[in-house]
Amino acid sequence: MANCENCGATFEPSAQPKEVTSLRVLCPKCEAERLERKKQQAAAKSTAKPAPVPAAAPPARKPASASPSAAPKPAAAPARPAAAAKPAPRVAKPASAAASPSKSAAKSAAKTAAAPAKRTSDEEAEAKASRSRDVMREKELLQKKQQRVLMYAWIGAGAAALIAGVLFLFAKNTDDGRKQAIAEREAKEQAILDDAKKMDTSTEEGLNKLISFITDTERAKVWAGSPQEGELMSLLSKSRNDLAGRIERRQTKSDFETMKNNLANASTMTVEQISQLRTDLVNQIEPKASLMDQQFAADVAQLKQNTDRAYAAKLHDEARSAANQANDVAGRSAALLKYTKAEDELVKLFDDSFKKNVKELQDYYGQHYREVIDESDLLAAAVYTPDYIEKQPWKDLLSTDQAPNWNAAALEGFSYKFERGALVLRGPNASAKQNGVISIGDREQFRDFVLDFEFTVVKSEFEMYFRIGKRFDGTVESLKFSALEESDNASFMLSPAESYSGVMTFIGSSWTCELSAGDPVTMEKVKWSQSRKGGIGILVPPEAEVKITRMKIRSLRQSGTN
Repeated sequence: MANCENCGATFEPSAQPKEVTSLRVLCPKCEAERLERKKQQAAAKSTAKPAPVPAAAPPARKPASASPSAAPKPAAAPARPAAAAKPAPRVAKPASAAASPSKSAAKSAAKTAAAPAKRTSDEEAEAKASRSRDVMREKELLQKKQQRVLMYAWIGAGAAALIAGVLFLFAKNTDDGRKQAIAEREAKEQAILDDAKKMDTSTEEGLNKLISFITDTERAKVWAGSPQEGELMSLLSKSRNDLAGRIERRQTKSDFETMKNNLANASTMTVEQISQLRTDLVNQIEPKASLMDQQFAADVAQLKQNTDRAYAAKLHDEARSAANQANDVAGRSAALLKYTKAEDELVKLFDDSFKKNVKELQDYYGQHYREVIDESDLLAAAVYTPDYIEKQPWKDLLSTDQAPNWNAAALEGFSYKFERGALVLRGPNASAKQNGVISIGDREQFRDFVLDFEFTVVKSEFEMYFRIGKRFDGTVESLKFSALEESDNASFMLSPAESYSGVMTFIGSSWTCELSAGDPVTMEKVKWSQSRKGGIGILVPPEAEVKITRMKIRSLRQSGTN
């Protein structure tokens, strides 16, 4: 779009090429008006000049023919007939002097012929002058336009300078304000850190106040991302850890006092309640004793010892009470289960007293343990009568479903395999210098049982262990069957490659062995220090070979699961 410099109207410039007649930007209407004015001005200039005198006398026509190309121009002015009548008197004069010589006539004819040429020259001069005036006018208009543009430029430059000045002042004021705001914020950040460092952290209340002070939402917005953030976060973390430690120590002391008060009433507590107290003391209090002072650690150790003693006494008391109240097989069986638990727990306490090498505790737990064993033996004998034993089912230890339950040591050359229902054992290589070991019942932990077995010593000898505890040693009852000509500590000397059968019975502290090779042998009473529960093991020396053709058991009492 363009703006007319004459009327100010907005118009769409023509895309068609046209003759440039002005340096001004004009709309179509103003352009048409301007062209119309120029035509009128040109017409007015033409009518203002006297028209050339037409040829009136006949003699003058001859010279006129000498310039035929100039004649048409005077005839092109249609508005001049009236003015042409005025020069008529001039023509009349030569007519009245018809008697003049031919020289006068020739002069008049030449003058008439020169008139059109003069008019043409005047018109060209006028047109040239008109164009010059247009050019000057356009030049003046262009100069005015340039002056206006220059004026606008100066005005724009002045406005830009003014704006720049305003912006500079604004920026300067903004920068000063920003610097002041930063300084104020930094002062607030440092003040928060200084105030936090001054707060009391010697109590839980003080630590809680410090944590609340630092984590306050509005205050956190101030120090977040500041140079003081790292120090404040470190202070916050330390305070939280310190508070958690104080709370834990306070709670530990409180729990300890509660346990201590409860233990004072141990006589009214059950075995299960004292057992839970022991568990809590071991799992919750004892591990935290290192966080407390030495006196607290000593108090915890003493409480644990008192709790263990109370536990041992309560185990014994409840088992004895149950046995005294039992008046039938079911009651005595239930009491025997309590004695079983008492045996298992007391032997742990007794072993622990030896590890700690505390003579007082060894005597205390040893006394309870021996008494429990003696009382348990009497009760077991009363429950496991021959008639009761005959009614219990057999479990075949060589059956297919029991085969995975045999556990063997990995030694070079030692092997075991099941062949047509029999277990064949071959000892390790002589270079192994160790005995092959295999066992069953480690999970069940047989305590009172009857074992029926049949075997053949194919080569050398082997040894059977009963109630295996944690190891094969002198604390486990055993029998040695040898087919050698000479053997150290052999229980039975047998013939090689001959089949033998036997029955082993363990009830309480007594056990018997009936072997087909000789008279029944009643063994000594099992010492209270011997293992009283466990699996059945077979020890096979190097190069030996044994074949077990039958092994079944009646488990009367056990500590584990089937």
